Amino acid sequence: MPFSFLVRPRPDQVRAARLDADTADRVVAVMRESNARLEERVRQLQSRVAQLERENQSLRTRADADSQAHLLKSRFLQHAETELRASFEAVVGFARLLWEEASLGQRPMLGSLLSGSQRMGKVIDQMAAVSPLDAVGLAFEEVEAADLVGGASRAVAMELARQGVALEAAAPTPVKVRADAAWIRHALTVFVLRAIDRGSSVAMSAIPKGSLVRFDVADRGPDIDAAALDMLLVEPEMARCRRVIELHGGALEVTSGPGLGCTIAFALPAVTST
Repeated sequence: MPFSFLVRPRPDQVRAARLDADTADRVVAVMRESNARLEERVRQLQSRVAQLERENQSLRTRADADSQAHLLKSRFLQHAETELRASFEAVVGFARLLWEEASLGQRPMLGSLLSGSQRMGKVIDQMAAVSPLDAVGLAFEEVEAADLVGGASRAVAMELARQGVALEAAAPTPVKVRADAAWIRHALTVFVLRAIDRGSSVAMSAIPKGSLVRFDVADRGPDIDAAALDMLLVEPEMARCRRVIELHGGALEVTSGPGLGCTIAFALPAVTST
């Protein structure tokens, strides 16, 4: 015959079960509270991240505007410096020619003109110092090597006549290079003017050598020792020309030896016909 019986838990078991239930409830409550705090913290962090993104975007916008303003300023200074230097060199060259033919009464006026030109030259050099080439950039184009040599030859014509120095210029045609024509002509002009001051004859040439065109400016003046060559390369105008050539991917070479005078050389990429 089936039977049944009822097992009653002991009082201590009931209390333990109640404690377990209360503990579980507290744990769940703590977890919910912690999760709520965590979610609130996540929302705060997301808000902060969004704020930082907006601030970062604002900074980038201001930085872009500052960079553009700096670029425009540098380009303006570069253009002004180039135009002023061209005019300055023409005025100084003409004044020197007049000095040779001027009477004693006219020379004081020409002396004032030359003195003022020297001050203007310093101002132009200061403008060049605050218009870095790296910020401005170069305007590359395909240009005939002969046009670069010819442009530099014309720029120094008055100084050649004044000092009685002969210039032999040679460049094959058609040979083109990729370069900023204005800056390379300026560099060649600087090199030739330096050579004119050193000797009675100067040679300037552009010679194709494989994928490059080598430009040389040589004089027949006294040789220069190694220390003087190093000093030459850090002079402001020479250093600027050196930087121009480096931005073209080339390197400026200055060599000298007994009976050989001084040669300033650099190479530019030749434009290959397709």
